[in-house]
Amino acid sequence: EQMSPASMMDEAFAISPVTTTTILPHGADDSWVDIIKPGMPVVRRFIEDEEAEWRELDYQIEVGIPPKSFCSFIRQYDWNMFTVDGMTQKEIEERKNLLNQFRKWKKRKRKTFNIVVTERARREMADQEEEKNKKRTPPSK
Repeated sequence: EQMSPASMMDEAFAISPVTTTTILPHGADDSWVDIIKPGMPVVRRFIEDEEAEWRELDYQIEVGIPPKSFCSFIRQYDWNMFTVDGMTQKEIEERKNLLNQFRKWKKRKRKTFNIVVTERARREMADQEEEKNKKRTPPSK
């Protein structure tokens, strides 16, 4: 069965909304290795191989540098106050992009963690219930 290019693309994006090739610069052809400059490490990891919280980030968005202090981070992340740090409008926009990507990553990471904890708690409760049942059943003679 021959698949159309569009259906092949849909199948690829069903796995991950972002693939390694979607973050290449616009106009890059198949020889993307030419993009690597001398002295740059050769990439051996791909987005598709990473956990879901990393695959869902937008790698094409311009992000700023992280806040310089914890106080600035709290002010910007929790209270959305950017004017105190004396940043330009472009820096504020990039910082907001960075913090939004962090929120997205954190939310997805928390979901993954909650699932793991829930499964572990479920197993522990089943083990405890089994131990109770062993104590209740009289030994057979």
